[in-house]
Amino acid sequence: MAHRPAFGVLVASVGVGAVAGALLLPKLREGVSRDALVAGATVLYAFSMLVLSFLHGLWPVALAMLTAGVAWITTQSSLQVAAQMALPSWVRSRGLAVFMAAFMGSMALGSLLWGKVADLTGISTSLQIAAVGMVITVGLTWRWRISGFEKFNLAPSMHWPAPMVHASVTHDRGPVLVTIYYQAAPEHIDAFLRLLRTLGQRRRRDGAFAWGIYED
Repeated sequence: MAHRPAFGVLVASVGVGAVAGALLLPKLREGVSRDALVAGATVLYAFSMLVLSFLHGLWPVALAMLTAGVAWITTQSSLQVAAQMALPSWVRSRGLAVFMAAFMGSMALGSLLWGKVADLTGISTSLQIAAVGMVITVGLTWRWRISGFEKFNLAPSMHWPAPMVHASVTHDRGPVLVTIYYQAAPEHIDAFLRLLRTLGQRRRRDGAFAWGIYED
């Protein structure tokens, strides 16, 4: 029971640091690139973990957690903005969904990994190993930039011909039925149907809400 207030103070310290970091980010972005922000925040987070491995008092630990909150919100915000800027508008929602799934999945797997490391080596040692690994990761990933994608034109090329329709189609007219006819040799029917089912998955992924195969 005595540990519950202390845990609440530590979690609150991370939240206070995150709010403070969010307030500072607009000013930092004016003169610092997203690459430098992520690298600096990663080093700051590593420093916080290294300090945590040596501290024992509640308030010094809370101060280190506050610093970690600043670094956490800086990294997460910068990566999310970079993902939004790198993705073209026509696929941004799906791309961000993949990004969030990978981000949250990595956090879950990382929690399992570092929990096991802490179980084998101790909490202090695991924090020190993680801090060193984060600093090394900054050097290894520096070649891959997350800024500068704004200058690229990622809009569809529209090099294909416009479809021939009997009347103009407006956006509020309703769903459109597209029928495509194929001819397949009888001995290739099974392989052909397997390919069509794969195509159907892609059609539904791209926005179709009804898709089927009919044989004449």
